[in-house]
Amino acid sequence: MLDDSGDNTDVKNDETHFSFTSPRDASVIGHRWYSPYESYQPAAYFGRRAIVGFGHSFIANPRFLRTLSDLTGLPTYNFGRSGGLSRTVALRAGAYTVSYEPVGGLIPESGPVVLSPADPGVLQIVGNAALSETVRGNFSGVDGVLSWDGTTLTFTRDDSGPAVAVSEPSPFIYYPYTIDSTNTVEKGVRYDPHGEAINWLWLGRNNASQAGQILSDARAIIESMRAKHKRFVISPEFPMATEIKGTSGNAYIPWLNQQLKKLAPDNYCEIDGVDMLANFNAHYNPAYAPDVTDIDNGITPRSLRQDSLHPSQTLQANALYIGADVNAQFGLQFLKNKGWL
Repeated sequence: MLDDSGDNTDVKNDETHFSFTSPRDASVIGHRWYSPYESYQPAAYFGRRAIVGFGHSFIANPRFLRTLSDLTGLPTYNFGRSGGLSRTVALRAGAYTVSYEPVGGLIPESGPVVLSPADPGVLQIVGNAALSETVRGNFSGVDGVLSWDGTTLTFTRDDSGPAVAVSEPSPFIYYPYTIDSTNTVEKGVRYDPHGEAINWLWLGRNNASQAGQILSDARAIIESMRAKHKRFVISPEFPMATEIKGTSGNAYIPWLNQQLKKLAPDNYCEIDGVDMLANFNAHYNPAYAPDVTDIDNGITPRSLRQDSLHPSQTLQANALYIGADVNAQFGLQFLKNKGWL
């Protein structure tokens, strides 16, 4: 069952898998690998020394992961998508796929082809709006680029070649390329073993009213992770500035966060009963009256925001901290408490 690399040692058999030691990849913790018996698919047993971020704009906005990378010293990969739904996040994390057929039944020798159904899949954002972003992947054995203009989903193959007949729906396999740089990983880097790293998940703000979908997508991502010892963090969602006490949003966001905690209580970003949202609020400026009002209204303090929702990326007027840094510092302590650093 082992490959012929010649450096495999300490083979151990378990009921469902076997494990072995190999120094082939320094990022693999303990150089320990495992594979199921039915097919040789080696993956990191204890995981990899890396952090990957999958999520909406709280991940895509760069400062959180850049700061977390600086604080941990780990290679950190940003796979965020601003405006993305929990489904978008799950598709990009490889939890499941969407299948398509080319209109006309063929991938042409060169040039674009329209795909059906007109489901943006990995390119889906709020309202199915058009995206300037394109993503790379494989469709029916052909590498290429997927694009979405708000109405039409188009696949354009990378290299000219024989036309490919597609007689039944075929999945689009997304290739995970980083969307932004951190201080350890450049933009545009492909990282296939993301399911073996520490996965930071920020899933559902853009479809917060669809708790069932969010929880289903979270489960699918967790199940798809390949390390034998899975390491992941689920962050709570933050309220909008309009979701003050007495509004439905002010009641719903805490309820959604409770459901996320129930789903994975040991992996929900909380320390000693204080979650990341509560910690964020605790860093308000008590000498700044609008911050005090925001806290009284049950929303995040404006000094830590760059708009009505998002943690600030730079120090704002009247702020004691940068919002994204507050979250990164809390995230660092959570990872330390888990023993993952």
